[in-house]
Amino acid sequence: MNKVQLFVERIDDSLPLPQYQTVGAAGIDLYIRDSLVLQPKQRGFFPSNIKMAIPDGYYVTIMPRSSSFKLGINIFKGTIDSDFRKEVHIGIENATELEIILEKGQRIAQAIIHKVEQVKLTEAKVEDNDRGGFGSTGK
Repeated sequence: MNKVQLFVERIDDSLPLPQYQTVGAAGIDLYIRDSLVLQPKQRGFFPSNIKMAIPDGYYVTIMPRSSSFKLGINIFKGTIDSDFRKEVHIGIENATELEIILEKGQRIAQAIIHKVEQVKLTEAKVEDNDRGGFGSTGK
């Protein structure tokens, strides 16, 4: 199988290079670059320690790891386009009423690479149908 090559630069080379943790993993685990203390309900963007050269025709989504739920933090999903070349930051929110301490090098999010195809937008009249709105196929 031919694999897409993703060039990654670490800002702090004392931290590990992001990697897949298992053969079947969809996401590359990301580490936070600095220790931080999150007060209850505090949120912000925190450095991931990497810059990426995402190939044309691909994009990356930042997603939570399952451990985020256990820690009581929300990881804000984000999209990184192929033309972005700065350090990736991770949106983190303390969802608890307690102070949370995250240690430098802790795995807190994952990057998933996707193929993308841009479409040609053409303005046209689009007719409604009988399908309902949000949640219309649920029970």
